[in-house]
Amino acid sequence: MDEVDVSRTDGMLHIRLNRPDKRNAVTRAMYGIMADAVATGESDDAIRVVLFSGAGEGFCAGNDLNDFLAHTPKGTEGPGFRFLRTISTATKVLMAAVHGNAVGIGTTMLLHCDLVVAAHSARFSLPFVSMGLIPEAASSLLLPRAIGHIRAAELLLLGEAIDAATALRWGLVNRVVDETELMEVARSLARRISAQPPSALRMSKQLLKDDRAGVALRIEHEGRIFSAQLRSPELKEAATALLEKRLPGLLPVGVGLERKRIEMRGHVAGSTGIGVLPPASQELLVAGNLMRLLHGPAQLGLELGARYRFSTYGMAQPGPRDCASLSEGLIALRRQGSGAPRVDPQGKRDRCGEE
Repeated sequence: MDEVDVSRTDGMLHIRLNRPDKRNAVTRAMYGIMADAVATGESDDAIRVVLFSGAGEGFCAGNDLNDFLAHTPKGTEGPGFRFLRTISTATKVLMAAVHGNAVGIGTTMLLHCDLVVAAHSARFSLPFVSMGLIPEAASSLLLPRAIGHIRAAELLLLGEAIDAATALRWGLVNRVVDETELMEVARSLARRISAQPPSALRMSKQLLKDDRAGVALRIEHEGRIFSAQLRSPELKEAATALLEKRLPGLLPVGVGLERKRIEMRGHVAGSTGIGVLPPASQELLVAGNLMRLLHGPAQLGLELGARYRFSTYGMAQPGPRDCASLSEGLIALRRQGSGAPRVDPQGKRDRCGEE
């Protein structure tokens, strides 16, 4: 199965992330395929629109952790930066149909799209600072332009997710629809775009994107700092903690967490809130009140091979209702709050974290 599906129809080039078992976490190879696909669309006069979407339960969970650590970017070269340059200079209309989690690059790439349709289930987050990194894709420039400095600072400095309704209100997406209608609405808009006079369409986009030089410089500037941060102790600790299935050691010394009794696999264990690893299962235990002490999920967007089911007790265990990464599990914990069931805007219970 191809991890990126590329198809053409009615003047539209459709690029679909197709790694649903990993929530469409992006690898170097996937970046290369997407960059090549957009470049092909740019050279094809029959293509008027490029549409991005994701298979499975979410749009994109960010960068794949294992692939990312195995092929750490050096400087601003490589498939990831090539993809960013390609979408930032595209002359064809770029669109995205977003559902579920859009983490890291899953959100920053949207800043280069001309039209974004979101499902009610969409959640957008930029957790770079929480991972010891800095924003990429010129998001430090484009995000404040789109939604203002105060809101951009909230998203980037706290790393907390916002829902589709908030994204619509802030101007990050054009429309919010039911998930069952998402692709049809996106394709309908793409067909309408494709029917427009091509020269007028191309020149109008060019005028709308009149700061290409500034965006290119910001991508390069961010890229140099980003690459340097990849060698920082903060990033090393965050990545190691993920692979070892523990929380990163970034909390202030002396922070006390409320003791909590947590039910796990039929027995009750006392916890200080940091974690318990039962010998029989070696599962990560996370106290629900820990989220109050963090400035946001510390690892959003980094994909884990381990899979979790988070219960309303604030613990984690393997199970059929999986969260594909710890980032999704931390989101589930944050939503649980007082232990109330998590309900999306359509009145359905969240699948991630179900008992």
